[in-house]
Amino acid sequence: MNNIHAPTVPSGPTTSATTNGHHGRLTFAELNRKKEDIEAELKTLGSVLDSVLRTTRARVIHLRNDYNDLMATIEKHIHEHFASLQDGDDLEVPPAGRNSGILSDHSTTQSLEQPFAKVNSVVPGSPADSAGLKAQDEIRNFGY
Repeated sequence: MNNIHAPTVPSGPTTSATTNGHHGRLTFAELNRKKEDIEAELKTLGSVLDSVLRTTRARVIHLRNDYNDLMATIEKHIHEHFASLQDGDDLEVPPAGRNSGILSDHSTTQSLEQPFAKVNSVVPGSPADSAGLKAQDEIRNFGY
């Protein structure tokens, strides 16, 4: 088993015990030398593994920070978008050359979709009531 990345399993009956080598005919000095060689290789591979783990962990931390910053920016844009909808500025087109943001495709004037449902009634204090739905409203899309 010379390559740790390509382990092989010998063919044959599966009930036999697997071994990494035959050490029965080696002298004590040969066994000790083999043990020291294996320990040295394990130490080398362990230090490589430690450095890979360190760099990977650092990369994960950077990616999490970038992700959190991105999500905060997205949240800010969403709040701004819905605040502009409440102010009646939903038809405003961002100026050319400016980063139009994530929601710019939804703020342009589009043809209305066919309604697929009609509101029969709204219970006072329900989420539909707090969202502003009224009886006889037509539902044209669900979600955003």
